[in-house]
Amino acid sequence: MAGKEKRDTFDEEEAEDLMDCASQEGPAAMTEPIIKESECGRERARRRWVTVEFIVILIAASYGGMATLSGQYIRQRVSLDLYGNTTHSNSSQCNQGNATMEIEEEIQKITSKWSLYLNTCAALPSIFSTLIIGTLSERYGRRLPILLPCIGFLGQCVGQLCVVYLSLPLSYLLFGNVFCGLSGSLSLFMAGCFAYITDITTEKQRMVRIVVIEILIFAGIGAMQIGLGYMIKSLGFGLSLWIPFTAVLLSVINAGIPLLLVETIVPKSKEEQRDLAEVLKDIINLFRVKTDNRLYLLLTMFAVSLLVGIVIQGGIAITVLYGQGQPFCWDSITIGFFITTSLAIPGIGTVSGAGIFQWCKLGYLWIIQIAILSCLANTLALAFTYVIQSTILIFASTFLGLFKLLGVPVIRTFLSTVVQDHEHGALFASLGVLDGLCSFLASPIVNGIYYSTIDVLSTTVFFFMSALLFIPFIITGALQCRGFGRENRNRPLSMNADVNDETGLLPPPENDQ
Repeated sequence: MAGKEKRDTFDEEEAEDLMDCASQEGPAAMTEPIIKESECGRERARRRWVTVEFIVILIAASYGGMATLSGQYIRQRVSLDLYGNTTHSNSSQCNQGNATMEIEEEIQKITSKWSLYLNTCAALPSIFSTLIIGTLSERYGRRLPILLPCIGFLGQCVGQLCVVYLSLPLSYLLFGNVFCGLSGSLSLFMAGCFAYITDITTEKQRMVRIVVIEILIFAGIGAMQIGLGYMIKSLGFGLSLWIPFTAVLLSVINAGIPLLLVETIVPKSKEEQRDLAEVLKDIINLFRVKTDNRLYLLLTMFAVSLLVGIVIQGGIAITVLYGQGQPFCWDSITIGFFITTSLAIPGIGTVSGAGIFQWCKLGYLWIIQIAILSCLANTLALAFTYVIQSTILIFASTFLGLFKLLGVPVIRTFLSTVVQDHEHGALFASLGVLDGLCSFLASPIVNGIYYSTIDVLSTTVFFFMSALLFIPFIITGALQCRGFGRENRNRPLSMNADVNDETGLLPPPENDQ
């Protein structure tokens, strides 16, 4: 009898959750059959300690593995064309003296150009995919923008395996990157994950959870690097590529099975579904609110996120390319250690900094300022390695960038409190577009500056990135001077307010009874 009473109580609780979930969808949802897996997904997801985190780690590991392997494989193929063989390691080629210095510089230039082509083929299509599919997730569910990029990465990995095993021309790598870009790539995946976390967290929990997701990406990328360095040396590129393939295949399985990844959004009925024009209208409406400087905040924070993102996304790749040249001559193992260090140290700083700064009750804008200054210190240290040409100094510069990764997740958290609940899909889709735009711009800007100035001053690119960081520093300082980001002023728009479609203004506040 006790067991039966317990079961009856549990059923009543489930029924209440189902009614709550159904009531959020309006009267139309109340007339449809209640499906526990879909309508009550948000409540079920809130009870779980792990939701998208495992998929994030798998995608990060596969993404980092494919990026590193493709970069070093391209360098080997270019070296084969110029040297006529692949028996020499990068270190032995690099240290042959002035006789091969011109060839080594040519290898770096050609490798940099191929990196530019591949990044562009993935980043440009992902901008449009993220904008459309990310916004559609508000109507068709969050699993769509999470699963689709996983399939895209799987296709990209298959393309790389074909090129390596069949010795196809390097241009065939472009097809895999285009397919991945059309599937949304990492920008759509992250937009889906952040929207999913926003669905199941309160405002108090949100900052830490978003920071954790952001750091898991870097942790997954870094964890793959050291092992890959040894595997490339002992097993070659072909066998090493099966590790990212296995990781991305597991991510497709986890994202594709509803029991493993619970849906948090009830798909709309056919009568409520909208066409593409109405979906794009949701994005436009995000920027139509004129009350309490919301538009001003959105645009300035988007600009800060874009500039900081370009420096962060372009920084590690160009530092690796810089370290492969003279006088450093890094091999694959050193590259693996550097990438792991440059992700692990800021990752630790970001997680600890989020907790410490939140405990100290620092405003969002102060935390963003600290992150920008940390990133600036990192790039300036790299810029002055032309004076002290030491691998140790390059590794030491990562400690100066202890908090550099904290800025972007804090911006996401800040903006999620600025917009209304039903605008989160459009917001994170727009931020995902910014991520894709960062990838699209970072590679041509950073690589272009590097291989055009390598003959004059190889660290010019780091001076450029340092100068670029002064712009978001000034923007954030101006916002602070105007009083934004202070306690009780980080919600310029009421989360429950409705905007007038014609004027873009909020309704007047109601008097308290």
